[in-house]
Amino acid sequence: MNYDKALAEFVEKMPGYNDLPEFKTAFSLGYTKGMQETLALLTDKLNSVEKPDSEALNKLIPITLMLMIETKRIIKSLPKLPISLSYIRAEVDETNNILLMINSDVKEDTKHIMGDVIDAMLNGLSEIGNSTVVDAKNLKILIKRTNQMSKLHQLLAVESDLDNAQTKVLEETTTIFAKKGQLFVGAIKKLEVFDENDTTVYPEERFELTTTVDDRLDYQNKFIIDYFDALLRKETTNQEAKAAINIDGKDITGELPATFLLALEKKLIRVRSVYLSIPTLQQGIRWEIDSSLGENIFRAKDPEIKFKTKKVFKHQILVDATEHHPAQIEKWEEQENIGRYITEKWSGLITSSRKAELLKRVDKLIIAVKKARQKANDITASKDKVGELLFDYIHKN
Repeated sequence: MNYDKALAEFVEKMPGYNDLPEFKTAFSLGYTKGMQETLALLTDKLNSVEKPDSEALNKLIPITLMLMIETKRIIKSLPKLPISLSYIRAEVDETNNILLMINSDVKEDTKHIMGDVIDAMLNGLSEIGNSTVVDAKNLKILIKRTNQMSKLHQLLAVESDLDNAQTKVLEETTTIFAKKGQLFVGAIKKLEVFDENDTTVYPEERFELTTTVDDRLDYQNKFIIDYFDALLRKETTNQEAKAAINIDGKDITGELPATFLLALEKKLIRVRSVYLSIPTLQQGIRWEIDSSLGENIFRAKDPEIKFKTKKVFKHQILVDATEHHPAQIEKWEEQENIGRYITEKWSGLITSSRKAELLKRVDKLIIAVKKARQKANDITASKDKVGELLFDYIHKN
């Protein structure tokens, strides 16, 4: 069975699914990867705000749960379950925790499957907080949010997702405004006949109004507001996010901004490649520092000796000459040493052991910078907001 195709057909028909473009993109990857991406997106959305929006939450969690249920049903080739989005609700309580509720009318066999799926979903959402079953019979589960977006590194992790989401929604809205003007128009078309004696009933034609410009802008602006707020919180927090580079328990610098530490880490990785390419002294030669030649210059302790040779022809009489036959002579050539070359070498290269020590120090520094960046990013994130103020001005009457 083609799981991806079957699931794609299901999600395309789900109410509200097309209003979640980032979820749609996630499931285009296939059911396994799509489920992981969807849970990650849901976690980021719930962790990125101090108080989740109840209306948005009641769309996100039920849709995610339905997708997981359908995924399991398709994989196990089970019959279609008698359950819809109306059976699932999610609310935010006064302490900003999440209450997930399943309608008690759900049949027992369906509850069993849903129980397995809910367990899988809660495992996937473990980064949000701890979950507790408050009513096992009716499948009521409280998710206590313990990991709300409070650290800079968490904010940085979700910022790109928020940026991608608002970019896609902006593009969709632009396309709708430019090419789908019919969505904003409703009409009733009926025929008025001139002949009073004509008793024929002519049906009316109705064209329903799908949406309004303001509704579309409101939908779009929610994504942009989330992104603007995250961007402001990141930049505001970055002004305070600092840490010193510490090696072997000692700070070798003062406190440095997190943004500088990130750039420094990337540059040091490039610097390491240079140190890795350093040539070293030739092996098999005894080298020693010779300060008379300059600083950090080595001289070969033993000179290199090579002999200068030339060809010499020699012969030997094998059989003496007689009255009737000439002598038999063997001839050959030999290389004969006529002198020697004495070469003294010096070099500005470094030893293999020093190269290894330099690389060790560079690696140690890179690790220290990474830890300093992580420490700087562990600062509590700003809670500043600006998105709604900007759009309040744009839409000011």
